[in-house]
Amino acid sequence: MEQSALDIVPDHVPENLVFPLDFYALSDDPRLTDDTQAGLTFLHREAPDVFFTPHNGGHWVVTRHDLMCEVLLNSALFSSARVGVPKTTQQPTLIPLTLDPPQHTPYRRILMQYFAPKRISRMEEDIRNRAKALVEAVRDKGACDFLRDVGMPLPVLVFMDMMGLPTAKIGIFREIVIEWFATPNGPRRQEIAQTIIGHLRETIAERQAMPREDLVSALLAEQIDGVPLSQQEIESMSFLLFLAGLDTVANAAGFMFGRLAKMPALQQQMREDAAQLDPFIDEVLRMSGVVTTARLVTQDCILGDAQLATGDMVLCPLALAGLDERVNTDPLDFQVHRKGANHLMFATGPHLCVGHFLARLELRVLLQEWLKAIPDFALDPALPRDVRIGSMTAVLQLGLCWH
Repeated sequence: MEQSALDIVPDHVPENLVFPLDFYALSDDPRLTDDTQAGLTFLHREAPDVFFTPHNGGHWVVTRHDLMCEVLLNSALFSSARVGVPKTTQQPTLIPLTLDPPQHTPYRRILMQYFAPKRISRMEEDIRNRAKALVEAVRDKGACDFLRDVGMPLPVLVFMDMMGLPTAKIGIFREIVIEWFATPNGPRRQEIAQTIIGHLRETIAERQAMPREDLVSALLAEQIDGVPLSQQEIESMSFLLFLAGLDTVANAAGFMFGRLAKMPALQQQMREDAAQLDPFIDEVLRMSGVVTTARLVTQDCILGDAQLATGDMVLCPLALAGLDERVNTDPLDFQVHRKGANHLMFATGPHLCVGHFLARLELRVLLQEWLKAIPDFALDPALPRDVRIGSMTAVLQLGLCWH
């Protein structure tokens, strides 16, 4: 359960590195109203590169790209055994995310074959047909809640089909995932976890009785060193996929279209020149990170100017990495043809997001089909943007309008 800012700061934390930030309370921060990720850069200006906050059980926060890379690349010092704050032992196992190398490697290898570029490319026609249908359904309305009507259904339905989850439950599943990422570790999160596992067990049981051409069925047939995956391992891997597949790309799409709605000239340029699509997506990903990930310190060490102790938690808001002026010149300036951009949208190291090829394909196809069908569009003042901050930064509502 969340603890107050009056919690005792550990003896090894000097006063000059204490910055009382409650990451789960940022949704109402006026600095983040217009541009959520850019607003978060107040930490670059006001806080140490690595600081300690006594909120949410007390933990460190890393604000700079290179220091985040140190954390994400060094699983020997920064373990994935705990991936949220406050630190708790009462968290579900999320294979392979909550395993460190080399234990995580065989599980990751299994997943990577299903998210490899060649396999994902074969999904393009289905993704495009879905995108066309969703865009066609709103084209003549002149306005829509982009997240509800297009940006969320496309990646979520594609993923649910891929997994073999019942698409009729899209609304229920989406609400569950939204609450999960908005909730700090504690009793309520444990309740949400049990709800998710309950739904997954239903699908797993159905595939055990009658396999299909989906990922759950595939996991049931997988082996490691000749031994089939256990029920617990399949549930754990499915849990992680459930969380990632039902939220990440939808949020990226929300930020992408929210930004493009303010750029009518760029909309037209991309309609006329498809070669600008991928560079535009790259720049959006740099500026619109959505994941905040945590690690457990396994032994006393130094990170930046901070002395970390065994058992400390470290939080990395990955959005700040792409907006770090030390690695990207003029990071708040949107440059479609920026060269050599540095960001951590999909993390890095042993836990680099396995779904990043699928994410890019979905974003590109959605952008193509939207620009083909929808004329110049803008933000709809009648339906203001609604953003939530937490372990996943999400757009919950995005009104767009056109004529």
